[in-house]
Amino acid sequence: MRLLKLWPGLDYLVRHGSFRAWLGAMFYAFFAMVVLCVTLVWDDMMPLKSQKVLLVLFAFSWLLGIFVSHQFEKAFQESQKQRSKDSKANDILPLAQTEFLRQNFYEAEKLLRERLLKFPEDVPARFLLVSVLRHQKRMNDAREQLEILEQNPNLGLWALDLFWDKEILQGDSD
Repeated sequence: MRLLKLWPGLDYLVRHGSFRAWLGAMFYAFFAMVVLCVTLVWDDMMPLKSQKVLLVLFAFSWLLGIFVSHQFEKAFQESQKQRSKDSKANDILPLAQTEFLRQNFYEAEKLLRERLLKFPEDVPARFLLVSVLRHQKRMNDAREQLEILEQNPNLGLWALDLFWDKEILQGDSD
């Protein structure tokens, strides 16, 4: 696998199957064939000075291609790390739901608040937090969460649930 790094784009192509890497690898294959043909096979086709310039240009573009391929691989690794962090953040909501169903309200609230710190616009998490607070008889905190939900532009179809949760909290305070 280490030898694949010597061909610009080929290592990234083998590992990830990227179209850009395929284009890069094909460009260098074509360029190498042209350089080999013009300098070795048809050496009388170009003057010697032009052949040397072509060889220097090929060497420079080859080194540049290796550097760019390395940067693509590094960027891909960084995006994979970020994606794994995001997936861990997305795993918090199912854990909070599990804790809620186990009636472990303290742990569910802690997980939901952690998620809402990262994603304050998360409507389902905030609704679940309202339910957790309601089960803990903390009606004022639940009302505060509903007020935050009212201002959320991503509410969409959840607006009906907002109405019903307000009715439930109104009924509980009577």
